[in-house]
Amino acid sequence: MPARVSLKEIAATVGLSVASVSEILNNRPNNYSSEATKERVRRVAKEMGYQVSFGYKLLRRQKTRTVAIMNSRAQMNDEEHVMALTLRLTTGFDKLGYAAYYNAFSDDAEANLKKVRELIGRGVESFVFLGQPFGQQEIMTELEASGINSVGIAPSFPRWVRSSLFIGGEALIRYIRSQIGDNFRLICEKKQCNPGCHGFGALMRVYPELTGQEIKKRFIYPMDDIDFYVPDPHASWERHGFETTARLLHDFPGVEGIIYMNDSFAVGGGNCLLQPGYRKYRSLLLGGFNNDQVIRNYPLPISSVQHNLSRLAAELVREALLPTPCARLLSPELHIRIPTGKRGYPYWTEYTEDASEAIRRFSAVTNSGGEKIQRHKTARKGMQNDKTPAPRNS
Repeated sequence: MPARVSLKEIAATVGLSVASVSEILNNRPNNYSSEATKERVRRVAKEMGYQVSFGYKLLRRQKTRTVAIMNSRAQMNDEEHVMALTLRLTTGFDKLGYAAYYNAFSDDAEANLKKVRELIGRGVESFVFLGQPFGQQEIMTELEASGINSVGIAPSFPRWVRSSLFIGGEALIRYIRSQIGDNFRLICEKKQCNPGCHGFGALMRVYPELTGQEIKKRFIYPMDDIDFYVPDPHASWERHGFETTARLLHDFPGVEGIIYMNDSFAVGGGNCLLQPGYRKYRSLLLGGFNNDQVIRNYPLPISSVQHNLSRLAAELVREALLPTPCARLLSPELHIRIPTGKRGYPYWTEYTEDASEAIRRFSAVTNSGGEKIQRHKTARKGMQNDKTPAPRNS
């Protein structure tokens, strides 16, 4: 087992006194070194493998300067936007001199509460919750009794910062409506056909004059509920997206746009359109959620909504370290992908816009036909006969 790196060794490497290094690594307020010097000391200490003795700090009732980033389910660890947000969070805390535990809850409320108590016992000073864990109420009661600060990304938490997919979904729907009118469908699971779901809720924001039943009848194409707890959920979503898209086009061959509840569903739908027998449908407008890497390099243009992860992470880091009340709603980004009409790559160009700004802009478009739709169809005409190899649905 390698020997622990000492403060003396770090001090010799960076050319500072042991006292100065200790003050910087322990975030002492009486150290007046520049931010550049502090950052260099922390970087060198990390590179040399220095580890703070949290046990020693706890015995002396000192602050450990540690936080816990908690996913509500282990399956979230594989979601691209969750990984990207977590990386930004750990980087943000690290810049402020905080170490971060990263862990996931389970479906067992009692086990989740035990995990929180263990982290409190290790000296964790604040919690960041990504999602809503089982046993949330008991967890919040425990944190309040222990005087531990926390912030979540759902409004069910006492303190929260969230990026609203309802705003993003409304922006996406208004964009598609500005191009093809009301001739589109939203594919979603039956359990998501309610105002609490971002897709259905966004439709209600765009069409406030319609009842929930009218929205279901005019815009929703339901699919069976999918088990999230499978070895490869993304492959399952793609398969269901493929199969449901094929059924939708059989039932509504004249539809001009399809919106999916996430990008994996959308890729499955795109794979369907890339089959030889579906070339005429490559003029469809497609939309998804999360703006995952797979659609950023996909042969068909799929517009998507993405959390503003950098801003969300910065707000969560700031609020995790403050005791003040917090209830902040952020606007996500709308990524619009427009076909170039070319047969070769790149097949589309991309425009990024704040979703709230997009809503204001597209709300002014009242004509659901005419010149805009004609430009859309002309631009996509070249894609209908494109020779792109068609991936097979697995």
